[in-house]
Amino acid sequence: MKRAIQSRLVFWAGLVFLVATLSGCANFQKQALDKSMAQKIDKVAIVDAREPVKYVTMNFGHPGMMFGAIGGAIAGADMEAKGTQFTEALRSKGFAIAQHLTAKTAENLLKRGYKVEHVPDTRVEKEGKLVLDYKEIKTDADVVMNITPTMVGYVSTRGVNSYIPTVGIVVEMVSKNSSEVIYREHFMYGWEPSAGEWVHVPAQAGYSFSSFQDLMDKSANAAEGLTSGAELVSARIAQDFQRN
Repeated sequence: MKRAIQSRLVFWAGLVFLVATLSGCANFQKQALDKSMAQKIDKVAIVDAREPVKYVTMNFGHPGMMFGAIGGAIAGADMEAKGTQFTEALRSKGFAIAQHLTAKTAENLLKRGYKVEHVPDTRVEKEGKLVLDYKEIKTDADVVMNITPTMVGYVSTRGVNSYIPTVGIVVEMVSKNSSEVIYREHFMYGWEPSAGEWVHVPAQAGYSFSSFQDLMDKSANAAEGLTSGAELVSARIAQDFQRN
């Protein structure tokens, strides 16, 4: 019993850190793309995005949060279990956001006159973090773009309001020759964190759910909401690469 509580406390601490990171409390160095640099880019290599381990269903107004560490652990365990249930429901329908996100971003860059090449995901885990060694990527492209989904799922901000779609994305681009970061930005579709400098992309109407059960009962519609988010964020990313 004691070990189970400790495990839930560890999970809850990790959840709090995740929310702090997504809200902009953690250090994140943004880098706007210099327009003169955009003129020099002919071909972009896009690293295949990696699918999130789990989609989330977070309830920031969970009653357990009112009762200290133990209550927080219970709340965290409940959200973890519901996230697992929601993930299984989406994956049983063949839903996968990473591939869609990569494909739509490539499509939008092509529309803006760039050549695009897909390159395989070569991230490796080091000290508990996924690291991408740009120098190991085999391509003749001028730059390499790395798209990372950080948080995908649904969030209820007060527990008594609807679950709304959430797609958090970090995008980084480096020069292939020097590995110098020439662009770095983070985007959030749907849920808008109260702090930080995320580029917010509003959610489309029709993709909110009154409760977790409603979310599960309409999981096909919930998947559509996240797919819509991937498309809108991809279009917004491409705006930053407008040549003129």
